[in-house]
Amino acid sequence: MIGRLWLTVMVIFRLLIVAVATEDVYTDEQEMFVCNTLQPECSTVCYDAFVPISQPCFLVFHIISVTTPSLCFIIYTWHNLSKAVSTEGHVVSGGVLSKCYVFHVCLRAVLEVGFVVAQWKLFGFQVPVHFLCTSPPCAQPVDCYISRPTEKTIFLLFMFCVGVFCILLNLLELNHLGWKKIRQAVRQRRRRFLGGCPSMRGGYETFTQDSPSLTSSVSFREGTSTTSLNEPVTTRNRSSAVRL
Repeated sequence: MIGRLWLTVMVIFRLLIVAVATEDVYTDEQEMFVCNTLQPECSTVCYDAFVPISQPCFLVFHIISVTTPSLCFIIYTWHNLSKAVSTEGHVVSGGVLSKCYVFHVCLRAVLEVGFVVAQWKLFGFQVPVHFLCTSPPCAQPVDCYISRPTEKTIFLLFMFCVGVFCILLNLLELNHLGWKKIRQAVRQRRRRFLGGCPSMRGGYETFTQDSPSLTSSVSFREGTSTTSLNEPVTTRNRSSAVRL
């Protein structure tokens, strides 16, 4: 369930929004990066200093890297199932698949954390309106201005929140898988315990028809009842013998 929610967030809030927003907001990013200088190479160097990597390229690389573990797990599962159907051979057990699934969720969570931290280091939380460039070959500090800073800031914050939400989903899925494993282990242990003690069912002791405990119990009860019935007769016989 949590994995499906993560996939929905990935498709709707990342793929579609990145495809739409990058076309409108970041189309003229370098062209509208204006610097107060007549040196064209200075403007290029200042743009490179301001944006070491383009934000759309970073987000696309982020999406590809995060979805790669899930795609690998799906391909591995399909390959195993198709091989089992075609050759009727050995099928990888559920324990191996569950371990692979947990491993791919852990790897996905680590990649999410790494890319969110990298986004914070590279772009921060706000796109400034003004950027002061002091990189060579500029002869003096140059003032540069960024296009659409408000839209880019909103888009940056939105993608950061989506990344944090995906991290929480991965952690919740790992927590769910952990509790699920614990419950399965407890159930298996209980089944093994009940399997080793076939006479225990639901906390009560049951006896079969030929059980020694049941036979001895019935014999004891019959002997007790016979003794109690015969005891008055013996007493009466003794009393009559004394009178005689």
